[in-house]
Amino acid sequence: MGPDAFLRRVAETIRRHGMAAPGDSVLAAVSGGPDSLALLVALVELAPMLGLRVGAAHFQHGLRGEESEEDERFVRSVAERLGVPFRAGRWRERREGSRANLEEEARKARYSFLLETARSDGWTRVATGHTLDDQAETVLLRILRGTGIRGLAGIQPVRPDGVVRPLLEVRRQEVDDFLRKRGLVPRSDSSNRDPSRPRNRLRHELLPFLATFQPRVAERLALLAEAARGEAELEDWALGELRKTGLAEDERLPRKVLASLPGSVRLVLLRAWLLERRGHLRGLSARHWRALAALADRAGEIHLPGGGRVVREQEGLRYVTARVGGEAEDGGVPKVLSPGSVVEWVDGWVLEASEVSPYGSGRGRDLPRDLWEAVLDADGVGFPLEIRSFARGERVRPLNLGGSRKVSDVFVDRKVSRFLRSAWPVVAAAEGIVWIPGVVRSEVAKVTARTRRVVRIRAIGPG
Repeated sequence: MGPDAFLRRVAETIRRHGMAAPGDSVLAAVSGGPDSLALLVALVELAPMLGLRVGAAHFQHGLRGEESEEDERFVRSVAERLGVPFRAGRWRERREGSRANLEEEARKARYSFLLETARSDGWTRVATGHTLDDQAETVLLRILRGTGIRGLAGIQPVRPDGVVRPLLEVRRQEVDDFLRKRGLVPRSDSSNRDPSRPRNRLRHELLPFLATFQPRVAERLALLAEAARGEAELEDWALGELRKTGLAEDERLPRKVLASLPGSVRLVLLRAWLLERRGHLRGLSARHWRALAALADRAGEIHLPGGGRVVREQEGLRYVTARVGGEAEDGGVPKVLSPGSVVEWVDGWVLEASEVSPYGSGRGRDLPRDLWEAVLDADGVGFPLEIRSFARGERVRPLNLGGSRKVSDVFVDRKVSRFLRSAWPVVAAAEGIVWIPGVVRSEVAKVTARTRRVVRIRAIGPG
């Protein structure tokens, strides 16, 4: 495939999936390897035709010493030659742990840097260099580890946060050919040759072996991912329909509704219903879904991974949230959050608080990115903070709005299902509610012109 054919394929992928429109600005994540280098060059060459502005960003994990430093210098020089803006970031908060945990932390840090850079610099899209081969490897790894429909969907062409994958329908060999014809020599990451890494073994051993049975095995796995995405979209549609019927606001999923449906449709409805109540579907295997579907026809209850269970009652199925520390099922034992600590809450919630730092030390990043973060005046609040469930009739004073409102009304406004509210964390101080993650920030300990020190707190929801 010639360079022009490669560019046509990439342009068609961008158009078909709605990855970018004329006037968009795309920040390419460039490690210096072949895929990301081809991504940047292709976007620059397609920019006039697609009406795009293109930039490059490089995140240095610092895991390979001087090799990592050389990667950054290489990407910077390529960006300068192409005449595109360049931003670099470094991983400065690395935690000790297993290699698998380290790689996951590195991935999170990389995406956090890319999305923060896009927000602060005004880029509307972040593009990564995932190829069809990456898609095939991801799907096969998930099959081997055990997964459901959403796991089989693999790498999303377009993520809800604006990350796009323009190379997702081209092969790695096509990337190499494109770079060779452009006279470009990419960097080589020595870790990609480490045979102890599962993805490397799969790439260099298992997929070539499977190709002796089916030469187009990578394309077949990518098609499987596309079909699974269609199933996941059907599930999302079913959830929308479930909300329209009012079943999403009922305490139980009626047995007669489930019993009237064919098996496959019953599973779609069950997944949509449980997603609405639990907030996520992590850890559920085919065994769990078979057992849940069978509850329509027999009595019993199913315990779910990570806590919580589905109980079959006379009227229908009911989801019961996790018990924490022997507390009642509608919430957890209150916990404390101090600067520098990480707290796990009910149903997979995690909250963490940064150490106290001088106001303004974040170089313009003191303001929270969204409602999943909050910054507090460290001198205007007493520590530790309390994490707990909200109390019936409790009120909150929303930031900069004046007056107070019932927490239950704020949940309604933010479209938080009442089945999720009992496990939703509330961060409170002696003066009242400080913050409800993803929902509302209050007047308590707000940052003002007089603030001298800040604490940043962040929440990761179960989804």
